[in-house]
Amino acid sequence: MIPDSRQRQPRDVPMQCGNQPANIRVIHRRHIASRVAFLVESDSFTSKPFVQPLRSLARIPLAPVDTRGPYQYFWRTLGNGQRQEIACRIRCSRTAEAACQILRTYRKDESAVSVDYLERVNRAIDHVVSNLAHPLTLEAVSKAAGFSPFHFHRVFKAFLGETLNQFVKRLRLERALFLMSHAPRRSLTDVALDCGFSSSSDFSRSFKQLYGLPPSGFHIETFRNRRREEFERALASQNGSPRITTLPAGQNPDGFEVKLRNLPARRVAYIRVLEPYREGVAQAACERLLAWAIERGLADGQWLGYMWDEPEIVALADCRYDVALVVDDIDPQGEIGRFDFPPMRVAEVVLSGDIALEARAIDWLYKTWLPRSGYVPDNQPAFEAWIGRPFAHGNEHFEIACQLPVKPSL
Repeated sequence: MIPDSRQRQPRDVPMQCGNQPANIRVIHRRHIASRVAFLVESDSFTSKPFVQPLRSLARIPLAPVDTRGPYQYFWRTLGNGQRQEIACRIRCSRTAEAACQILRTYRKDESAVSVDYLERVNRAIDHVVSNLAHPLTLEAVSKAAGFSPFHFHRVFKAFLGETLNQFVKRLRLERALFLMSHAPRRSLTDVALDCGFSSSSDFSRSFKQLYGLPPSGFHIETFRNRRREEFERALASQNGSPRITTLPAGQNPDGFEVKLRNLPARRVAYIRVLEPYREGVAQAACERLLAWAIERGLADGQWLGYMWDEPEIVALADCRYDVALVVDDIDPQGEIGRFDFPPMRVAEVVLSGDIALEARAIDWLYKTWLPRSGYVPDNQPAFEAWIGRPFAHGNEHFEIACQLPVKPSL
């Protein structure tokens, strides 16, 4: 039960539950700044007490984690990897979604504020990823987002489920795992300093806190294989997805060829997708950005998709994918952000096929081409450069160039 000194009378909301009428009753509601605490129940739906920022309510992925008897429990993943149960339902395909929609109807005047907050939080994330190797203070990041440090701390945690310090430390450690995996000749001290840690001892202590072992005793391949299995299971659970299989090092059955290209600095308009391996969310973001581009006569420019995180290293719930369009200039607004990429050299493989072919191409680039190339990955995301508009052929066929940013090995 949610303690509330301003307890209200239960409110019944008529709705349909499948083919049967049902009532959702809001038992308690408590406003806390821009957050609202709810406890709801009905004849076929019961929620646990939970507190969510309004923006999160608008994008809760209701994913069934398991079934216990007739009940299905729904959850969202927090920044610390823990699962927060949102609701449970009894074999009803619509009740949970409708209930969250009903809950979102409270305090409609906050929607514009939430969109503004989303834009600011994205600016903060962009500042962090652009300066990960340098000191990052709460004051500097909150200034980039246009918040006071006190207010920013609350807003950032409400949106991402972790504090700024937790977010920065996790990104630095995941970057370190990436370098340990793809640039194994580098010393751990160099890795630590390149990822923004003040010393190798600071790096080792933080690494052990998160992964249970110091970096010198960590078996990166075992860790990657386990994450790869989770990734393949997630894709296999989606309707119509082809089976993704690992391409062993040294094999190239598809005849992939690399072209090295020097790309100029680029400015992009983007929509950021959190937990991008949920079915349909990346394509939906593409459709929203495409509609925005069509209104401005920009839809036939260069489209990009880029994953900030490698799913063999980063938990799927923590991955971030941006769908983007190269532009001359824009003013960020709402979920449409702006990011500037520096000039870079990329190893490019042009593809025409399904997502399984793209997965094999990425495996080949990292496992076969890269170790023999004299290059190491640059500190930029890998790109999907669409040939034409994104998803022009649906989910089953892609015309893209996979671009891996690289720099000479030292």
